[in-house]
Amino acid sequence: MCHASNFRLTEKDASVCYVLSLQTCAQLIKNSHSCIDHISFIEFLEMIARFADVYMADSADMPLFKKIDYVLDEWLALVKYTR
Repeated sequence: MCHASNFRLTEKDASVCYVLSLQTCAQLIKNSHSCIDHISFIEFLEMIARFADVYMADSADMPLFKKIDYVLDEWLALVKYTR
């Protein structure tokens, strides 16, 4: 999605946003499929917030909710959806 939009975020930064949004899994090796391959809705929301914060790091004075609004508007435009 980063490549299809105007966002210029490295793959490493996107991966860090994803990994940091994951909740702790007590038995990661035993439950690796359910812990890593699928994320919960809360983890998804946190990933979006982390992505917006990293992407707009130069706008430190902008509140997080406005950064999220900007990111969602850009992503939704990819599927021709406006809110």
